Amino acid sequence: MPRKLAIKAVLSLLRPLYIIEPSWISPIHHVFHDWCKSHRPSSFVVVQHGLYIGGVVVGDAPKIARCDIMLCWGAFSLKEFLRHNPSSETHFVKWGNPVYNSLERSRFKYKAGQGKRVLLCPSFVSEDRIYSYEALIQHMTRIGLDVSVKEHNFQPKRARSLQGATTIETELVQLLRAQNFDLVISDHSTALIDAIFFKNNVLLFAPPGPSPAYNANGYTRRLINCHRVFQSWKTLRDVAACVDISSQEKLLDDMVCQGSNDLMMLQNW
Repeated sequence: MPRKLAIKAVLSLLRPLYIIEPSWISPIHHVFHDWCKSHRPSSFVVVQHGLYIGGVVVGDAPKIARCDIMLCWGAFSLKEFLRHNPSSETHFVKWGNPVYNSLERSRFKYKAGQGKRVLLCPSFVSEDRIYSYEALIQHMTRIGLDVSVKEHNFQPKRARSLQGATTIETELVQLLRAQNFDLVISDHSTALIDAIFFKNNVLLFAPPGPSPAYNANGYTRRLINCHRVFQSWKTLRDVAACVDISSQEKLLDDMVCQGSNDLMMLQNW
């Protein structure tokens, strides 16, 4: 029996009320959606799994909704998906980030003062953009900062690793939650929002990329892009002066609302 027919047969046997996935892109996701459409009240539910490029959705496949309910992290993403799907029957809902929903953020506190430990955690960096990050590492090291790098999982598979700093293997969320670093630097990656959620001091460092979204996105609305100014840093105080707790908190509010993981709420849609 072909795989798609086998999946439909299993679904028809189980009759799930909700099928919940982090994407609608793969052929199997299409099977889930098609099956639910012909077996109401079952619904195919997609939970937002990231913030793409600073909140901006790029590429046709991620833009066009193929699900019954889309659980968005916050107002920015909700507006993005509604903009790309003006006539869709999909219900787009502000749900919050499921991981954040399960945690009590008030337990975390921002560090006071300035320190020397820096974590650089960019998204995947293509070969033509690596030199920008290595220039940042070299400059920060020169002025006395201790820089560590947490690479994206795709980095060693699709391009070379960043040079000039210690590479850390520990899971990123574990690093951010432990708050062992005085400063976290990232680009348009969801990692930047994770760092803010766990109340780390952050800086945005976003070299130009293949899409206009690399230069103008939800992050750049709130934070200085330090790619434009880092070479002017001469002391640790210059670096610390670029941190803006108020602006990064506003960015978190833009991107992620406070929510609940109560699946009973799905009955509202």
